[in-house]
Amino acid sequence: MNITGCRALRDEEIEKILAGMDGRHALRDRALFTFLVRTGYRVSEGLSLTVGQVWENGTVKNEVTVEKKNMKGRKKSRTMPLHRDVMAALEIYLRAAKLDHDFHRNTALFPCQGTTKPLDKRAYWRILQEAAKRSGVSTEHLGTHSCRKSFASRCWKKLGGDVIAMATILGHANVHHVQTYCQFLNGELERAVLE
Repeated sequence: MNITGCRALRDEEIEKILAGMDGRHALRDRALFTFLVRTGYRVSEGLSLTVGQVWENGTVKNEVTVEKKNMKGRKKSRTMPLHRDVMAALEIYLRAAKLDHDFHRNTALFPCQGTTKPLDKRAYWRILQEAAKRSGVSTEHLGTHSCRKSFASRCWKKLGGDVIAMATILGHANVHHVQTYCQFLNGELERAVLE
């Protein structure tokens, strides 16, 4: 499970992978994938969440905070607003899984089958790989970190290449780390030169 060579996903690949997630845990898998692609959290950070961190008073919160102890480097927590697609996917999943009640507050948001423990990141890697294969998306350089790189590439465009803003959004103390996340998707450089 090499994360350094992972690639960002194009929008159409994201849609295909979502469609390729099927089976008994499809809603959980789609919610997690959407969460990671739309927040930029690392898979281990997303898997550290509990139901109570995203669900309150019968609704999905509009932002989520991953605690410092679960962040890479453990230096500070990070709060991200939740995109409407994430909120919708989480609500559908939590209601269907019947995790939308207060007594589930401490249950892992994305539990392993038949337990209240969080899904393992290697298990999620396999889920992602299988969904990509089913949907005809290349698994070459595809890993769980592809979700984070996809988020970063999308934000890079929206922020007009602002390195400081990108470092903040990704939770990096060093702006030099941003360049490893902001990959140019196939054809973008060529289009930029030709336009």
